[in-house]
Amino acid sequence: MIRFACLICGVKYSVKPALAGKTLKCDGCLKRMTVPMPERAEVVEDDDDDDVPVAELVDASKPAPKKKPEKRERGLVAYGANGSVELVGTELVFRHSGDFGRHGRLRSGTYRHKVLGLTKIEYVEPDIFGQGGRIRFVFGNERLDADVDYVLDTQTLTFDSRDAADFLHFKREVERFKKRLLDDLRMGR
Repeated sequence: MIRFACLICGVKYSVKPALAGKTLKCDGCLKRMTVPMPERAEVVEDDDDDDVPVAELVDASKPAPKKKPEKRERGLVAYGANGSVELVGTELVFRHSGDFGRHGRLRSGTYRHKVLGLTKIEYVEPDIFGQGGRIRFVFGNERLDADVDYVLDTQTLTFDSRDAADFLHFKREVERFKKRLLDDLRMGR
């Protein structure tokens, strides 16, 4: 038997010497690899390799089949006047246009933050004219003690009265999701 490991992910294999020089597909990373020649690999006579996976033989002359990307299911999303926020897995993804209404401009782009890093969500209803609503996500702790260093980042989205219900629903769902994540961590799941 020839023993070797995948050069990409390190999964160990043990194959018959007849497969030397053949191309196999790794069970770990699904990349193609070539079985080394016996003089460059460890050759073992025993057949007690129950714990070593069997690699799938692949025809090296054919290119690897291209897989269609899986259609991503949209999760919880709220769209505002200056961007959007989406819950993706355990992260909040903010997409900012760079406009911050009458409060000036901020850097446009996409920002990702872990839900568990979220300290609080501040929600402000639009005024009587339907303008000025905003939601502010605070990551880290706001502490005004000069002796203590702190990390703080905020993401603020603005909205009008048409989008107020969506943002309030988003706020409640994210708070509920964060509580569930914390409960799972406490229970060791």
